[in-house]
Order: sequence, then C-alpha cells, then structure tokens
Amino acid sequence: MSEAIQAGVDAFFTASAVRGPQASVFAALPGDTPPPSGRAFSVFVAEDMEAAIAVADRMTQAAAAALADSGSDNEAVAAAFALAARLRGDYPEGLVDHAAKLFLTHDHAARNVRIPNLMSRMTVNLTSPLAGAGLTGTLPSLGGTTGSADEDRIGWFREDPLANEHHEHWHLVYVRFDSPNFSVRPRHGELFFYMHQQMLARYDAERLGAGIGRVVPFDDYNASIGVGYDPGGLAIGGTAYLPRPANGQWSALTQIGNYAPADHALRRDRLRDAAANLKLAVPGGASQPLDGAPGSDALGHADESSGKSISGPGYTSFYGNHHGFGHVFTAALSDPATYEGGVMYNPAAAIRDPFFWRWHRHVDDINFHYQEKLPANDFAAAPEVAFGGGNDAGLVILDSALLGNAAAGLGATVGQLADALLGGPRFALDAARDSVQVGQSGGGQPLIVTLHDTIETELRHGIFQLNTAQEVEDEPRFTYPYLWHPSYHFAIRLRSTAAVEQLVTVRLFLCPAYDVDGVTDGSLNDRRQWIELDKFAAPIAAGEEKVLVRADTDSTIVRRPVTPLQANPDVVRDLHFEGQGDDHPDAAACECGWPYHLLYPRGTTAGMRFALLAVVTKDDALIKQGQCGSMSFCAVTDEYPDAKPMGYPFDRPLARPFADLVAGNPSLALRFITIKER
Repeated sequence: MSEAIQAGVDAFFTASAVRGPQASVFAALPGDTPPPSGRAFSVFVAEDMEAAIAVADRMTQAAAAALADSGSDNEAVAAAFALAARLRGDYPEGLVDHAAKLFLTHDHAARNVRIPNLMSRMTVNLTSPLAGAGLTGTLPSLGGTTGSADEDRIGWFREDPLANEHHEHWHLVYVRFDSPNFSVRPRHGELFFYMHQQMLARYDAERLGAGIGRVVPFDDYNASIGVGYDPGGLAIGGTAYLPRPANGQWSALTQIGNYAPADHALRRDRLRDAAANLKLAVPGGASQPLDGAPGSDALGHADESSGKSISGPGYTSFYGNHHGFGHVFTAALSDPATYEGGVMYNPAAAIRDPFFWRWHRHVDDINFHYQEKLPANDFAAAPEVAFGGGNDAGLVILDSALLGNAAAGLGATVGQLADALLGGPRFALDAARDSVQVGQSGGGQPLIVTLHDTIETELRHGIFQLNTAQEVEDEPRFTYPYLWHPSYHFAIRLRSTAAVEQLVTVRLFLCPAYDVDGVTDGSLNDRRQWIELDKFAAPIAAGEEKVLVRADTDSTIVRRPVTPLQANPDVVRDLHFEGQGDDHPDAAACECGWPYHLLYPRGTTAGMRFALLAVVTKDDALIKQGQCGSMSFCAVTDEYPDAKPMGYPFDRPLARPFADLVAGNPSLALRFITIKER
C-alpha cells in the first residue's frame, strides 16, 4: 500500500472533521423509534452498529468497483475513503468513522493499511491543567483520576494506551451483525464473555498486588455507582471526554426512548433466569437449551447483544441490549445531551473508568452462574503423559536473553540447549532455581543459564512513541507509567506414557496464590482468577521424554509480532502490523490482542506469590498460529483455533479442591513462583 494512501487514512481519523447537519439514518431501520439526531453514535447501541455496518458495506462496494476498474488496491481504498468523507456530514457523529475502521479491519484491499495508532488519535484538551503552557515540544503526563487513592494506585493499568487499543480493536474484529460483506464469527458470543473475563482476571491480579480488593459487581441499578472518574482532559478523534461525578445514579435515557433502569433490570432478570434454567426463551416464540460452550455462545449473543440474539438485538426486545446499555447509562452521567462525552460510550476509552470493570464483573456473573450449573470437567480424555522434574513440577522458567546468548555461544538452537540442560539424565532433577554452566564459549568464557522461580517486572515512566521514522520530540507525545519485564522462556518437561505417538496441547495459566477463609492457597479454587498465558501443540512419541520450549513473545494471548524494547529504555514503540504478517482478508486482525508488556501482573516489591499451571490436553485440533495477532483473543481468520471450550478447564465448576485435582491427574502440573517488581 502506498505511503500516500496511509497518510490520507491517518489524516481522515486525526484531522478535524468538517461536519454538516446530522440527518437521521435510523428511520429506515426496522423496529425502534429513531433516536434524536443530536445523540452521537456508539458501538454499544445495537441500532447504531447496524447503521455503521450498512455504511461499511457501502465503502466495501465502492472499493470493489474501483478495484474492478483499476486492479489497484490503492485505488480501491481511495474510493472507499472518498465515499466516507462525503458521508460524514450526513450521519450522527462518529458513525462513519467507525464504519471506516470496520472497512480497514475486514476488507482485503485494505489489508496493509492500518487504523492510526490510538496515541496519534489522542490529544490533551487545552483547557486541562495537564496541557501546561502548550503542546508543542512537550510531553504532558495524561492520566485519569478517580478521587480514590486506592483506585488511583492501579490507574496506570486502566490508562495504558495499548490495553485500551486492544479493547477497541476487539470490538472491530468481532462485528455483531451479518450483512452483505460482514458476518458474525463462529463462537463470537462465547469469546465476548471469555475475553472480558480474562481482562477482569488480569485487573484483579493488579488490584490484589496493590492491596485493594477484587472487583465488586454492580448489579443494583438503583444504587450509587461509587467512585467517579476524571479522564484528565483526554480527547480522542476530536471528542473531548468529560468527568463522571462520584456517587451518580443511573436515570432514564432521554435520548433513547426514555429507556429506564427499571427496564434494564427486567432484562437483567430474564438473562439470570435463562442462566439458572439452562434455557433462553422468548414468550410465544423460540427457545434454546443452554449446554456447555455453545450455551455460553448463545447467552453471550443475547447479553452483548448481537444479531444472533434469540430475541433480536434491539433494546426493547425480550433480552434487550443488556451489556451495551450498561455502558450507555454510565456515559450519560458525564454527558446527558449526547452521551459521547462519557468514556464508557467508546471502546477506545471505556476501560479507563473503574466502573467499566464493575459493570463487566456483573455481566460475567451471568455467564459464570450459568457455567456453575454444568457438570464438572472430569479429565477422562486427557493424554497419557507425566511431568519430569522435582519441586519445579516439570515447569522451568528461563531468562530468554541468557538462554539465547548461551545457545549462540555453543552454536546450538534454544531448543537444543534446553534439551541438554533439562533432558536426558537431568530430566528428573529439580530445577526450581539454579544457575547452570552449560559449556564454554569459543573464547573460553563460561556459558550460564539461570533457572528462575521469580519473574521480574518494572513500572517505568516513559514515552509511548509511534512506530515512525520521526523522533519523539518532533511532535507531542504523552508520558505514561507502563509495565515492563524481561523476556522469559518456559521449558516444560513432559514424558509420554502411551504406546503410540500423541499430539498434545500444552496450556499455561497463572493465578494469584493466597489463603481464602483459612484454606491454604484457596484462591486456586476460584476458576475466574486463572489467567491464560499461552497454548501450543506438539507431538510426543511413545515413551519419549521431551523438553518443550516456548518463548513468552510467542504467547497466543498477546498481539504479535512483539516489538522488543529499543535502545532507549524510556520509549515503547507502537506494535502496529507493518505487512510482515499473514496475507489474508482480515490481516488487520494482526492489530488485535493483549499487549505483550502486560502479559504478567506487576506483582509487588516484596514479591507476590503466584501459581503456574500446565494443563496437557489431547486431539484439540489447535489451528496453527499465524505470524501476527492474538490467536486466543482474535482467532485465526474466521476460525477460533481451539476445539476445547474457551478457558478450559476453567469453563466449568471444579469437581474437587484444585490441589486434589492436580494430585489426581498426571496431565496437570502446578508449581509456585514469585512475581517481583524491581
């Protein structure tokens, strides 16, 4: 794709738009009364999304016509954005911009054009005290505050630009409605629950490390929503975000049919009933039994809501738009006129508000209580394997830099060195923590590999820089506290006890380990505290003792490819996909995924105890991960890559205390590690 096309796309999203009268486009849609044209567009309003997808369809058609005439992807993208620029003034604020993002995310002609990085779409409101004397040449610190010292201790996590970009981009990849050029992906509803549940697990780990409690759900719609949130002068794409006052209460949405909290409570209770009764049902219409992962999928479609909802996605339907209108009710507390000024109205800003997490805990509760009604996993189909090692349970953590340097010094691959270090006669030895000399370099220097029981992190205060040739001083940037860690490799020592070759999948998880109600490490029994780290497939021959090595930069959770820290330790480069990934119709999904620098929780300066778990499963049809994007959160093309339920084995209640499950199942391995902030 030409630089001129990318520059034009960048300008479309970052330049001040000239907008005309907002003619309503909702009258032609079936169902509800069109909202007033003064209300801005939101992803979280189903009717808005249907209209945005219709505009994205028009952009796709314009691109296809230009491509047929010229044979040029450049001409196709130019034609689509020429149409978008003309349409902007005819639609509610933000709708065409979102349609353009959908086009870039899904159209093959645009596969190597990127949506401008969130940082480049952010500005500081000049009325904010954070703006200082002016923006030119300055690096203001941009971050929200809540008025609560406890909540502000983890503000760095909520404000992280790449975490916010992950949330925004997931909602672009996973469209909620079918159309001539867009489709709801398989298992969309299941992933809606699972991706947000995993975000909650990570957030809870940060809260525990900061000494504050886990997220408390918001389920009383007449109650005060507690701490406020001030976005600190944040503006994205020309929208200046407004503070949300503390102790606010939801009230009727005057811009959307006067929909009231009581209306929403009715739909909440219907979803709860469906979870309790294992059945979605519409009076006088269809019903759908809920069973296993497909049940979570159907329940997720009804809650989010999508075009696959059994009752229809409109807010007045039987199950309504439960998830989305929680966002809208909250945004209205900041901006009663258009709602757009509340960060909860926009997925690019929503996770900054601590209430986002309370709302999503409540949303997740519905799926959790449904899952609790299912039979427990019994591990009967587990492969015939056992783990090597001693107190390390066969799970070894290696410093990637030292491992790579030692391997290079020996003229070996990392895998060969790990096998020499931990395999053969060393397969059963305890490698919980040690430094092992594995040979000498050509110059006679000893080659050392350190075996860790501690993962180190560091909270830095640096600059997020766009991935361009420009120096960071050339234009305004923002300083942020951001988490970092050295790269680690995991080595898993696995023995086959079968008489035939097996294809196995290794699943890695992490969980804060602490006592609960007098039960040692009782937190491990709470399946919602387990954080998925990675999963990968490997063959293992009959009777083989194998050392499987996996770099954390290859994690299926994180957005890939991972850009390493540059020479300046105070600058984190943007991770934008630059065409080096897979050439497929939705290559912009390469932009989707959890930030690598947030793979591990921060821990504490004294050291925070965690459980590291490996679960080995069999015959999972795990699709090969591509070169970019997050396989676990963003799939591979249109397929979700794992035949198992998302989060397995934590997708159902635990049959016994977790320590007993590990002791009774040789396909599970558990050890305890420390995460320590430098």
